[in-house]
Amino acid sequence: MIPFSSRTRISELIRAHSGVVDAIATIHPVFNKLKNPLLRKVLAPRVSVSDAARIGQVTVSDFELALKPLGFELHDPEIVGAAESSSANSTDFSLEHRSIRVLDVRPMLSKGVDPFREIMQAASDIQPGEVLCIVAPFEPVPLFKKLGSNGFVYRVIREASAISTYFLRVEAEMPTVQAEVKPEYVSYEALCELSDTLGSRLQTLDVSTLEMPMPMVMIQQALQKLPEQSVLMVKHHRVPHLLFEQLATEAWRIRIAETPSNVHLLFSR
Repeated sequence: MIPFSSRTRISELIRAHSGVVDAIATIHPVFNKLKNPLLRKVLAPRVSVSDAARIGQVTVSDFELALKPLGFELHDPEIVGAAESSSANSTDFSLEHRSIRVLDVRPMLSKGVDPFREIMQAASDIQPGEVLCIVAPFEPVPLFKKLGSNGFVYRVIREASAISTYFLRVEAEMPTVQAEVKPEYVSYEALCELSDTLGSRLQTLDVSTLEMPMPMVMIQQALQKLPEQSVLMVKHHRVPHLLFEQLATEAWRIRIAETPSNVHLLFSR
């Protein structure tokens, strides 16, 4: 069986089995967009299973049913029946008498260009009380949490040809959002010396023999359960760059030591 969770990125599922795109497309017509190589290149790495469930207005269990014949197994029993909520900062605010900047990302998506950087730049120029409207062929679910943590609330309006998502900035200051976690590369000896000083605070996890996407799932679950003062040492078979992107909004310090056969990562808050 190939394990996955609600947090597994669609790109990881696709890498794990060649039939994933066709299987997901049977869940809802909106997922036919993944058959377009350009759109798949932009969307799949940024959208998790729970994000996709929100976009298609389906549940995580729908993905479980579609992927099970391919050998996938859902390791998310607590949320099998529904997608994770992405509506924490959704509100039906009025658009009247507001300054609205419209950013249509459909041309960029059609060319296979990731619009994330341009969206974040546009958001940084929005003043309190002003609105950024993102026009796309789907709900930009990954942006809900990202911009929500930067002082925005959103409102989604579905139209015949596109979906317009309005982001109203309600906080005066927009915190700096780290685009990517920047790990520190150290020697293996230095990492071992550091871990030896941690005593009972050190927890270990070996994912070096697991097939994708299980390493990602196991590390994320371990980090979610990690006590505040504890540190996690992970043995991996490669540097998990995609994981760093997913942890970009969280306060993790990551040290990496590479050896000829493995990669060792130390996660601390």
